[in-house]
Amino acid sequence: MFQEANVNYESTFNLSYLTVPIMAKFYVAKGLSLEAGPQIGFLLKSEVDIEVNANALFVSQSESTTEDVKDFTKSNDFAFNIGAGYQLNSGLNFNLRYNIGLTDAYEDIDAKNSVFQVGVGYTF
Repeated sequence: MFQEANVNYESTFNLSYLTVPIMAKFYVAKGLSLEAGPQIGFLLKSEVDIEVNANALFVSQSESTTEDVKDFTKSNDFAFNIGAGYQLNSGLNFNLRYNIGLTDAYEDIDAKNSVFQVGVGYTF
């Protein structure tokens, strides 16, 4: 008897940090700035969402779960930020920033955080 079965497994890690950046800002033209500096992050939450889909000949089954993995995640994250911003005369400003992780996020896994940030603000 021949039977084909497929199992698909997908996991998504969700890490939440309270971050403290220390940025130096350099104005290169009127309203246009470049910024760079270090950042430390303090881990608030670390979860993994797991989804398993199994398909056999006449049977299909799906299961999802969320697990806390804070015990396997490092409590601090060190990074370096680079970015650019533009401020309008009205006080409205926009910025883009790239966060380059310098330390591994997990205890036994070689994985660093890498984040793009987009910001909109107003200067009084």
